[in-house]
Amino acid sequence: MKRHIAMVWVLAFFALLAYLSFLAAHLPEHLAVHFDINGKPNGYQAKMEFITTFLWFILMLNGVFAAIFFFLDKVPVALVNIPWKKYWTASPERWTEALHRLRIVLGLLGIFVNVSFLVTEQVIYEANNPGMGTLLPFHSGIGTIFVMTAILVGLVFWISKPPQNVDGGR
Repeated sequence: MKRHIAMVWVLAFFALLAYLSFLAAHLPEHLAVHFDINGKPNGYQAKMEFITTFLWFILMLNGVFAAIFFFLDKVPVALVNIPWKKYWTASPERWTEALHRLRIVLGLLGIFVNVSFLVTEQVIYEANNPGMGTLLPFHSGIGTIFVMTAILVGLVFWISKPPQNVDGGR
């Protein structure tokens, strides 16, 4: 399962980069990038500044998640904060399983971040190209991110929960 999640994460990352490169040609030189609660623009930025900032943010976040994903087993147990830590650190086998589950959570978080940024790119694109019609209205974009957040939180709790048939030191 870890490998499948990592592949989806990488695909979402490359889709995000591809969509950003597509949008670069279709955005005005000065664009709305921040919106109030009603979806009205209230913050603006130059196109190249937006693309550069967005690109660096995407690369840094994915880089941090990937570094943690690949080097998680090098982090001392004392520095890892996880639910039911007593249970997960009780034996080397449980710790190995905990690391596996943590990598799944990191992969899901990477997917969540990249898909959230895809939604954000779409909302910004539509706000700056009013004649194109709306594929994802502002409030639908925010709703999509909230639903994805709820799903992510539920998955994290489901993945991190120890088996029911053991005394888990909760």
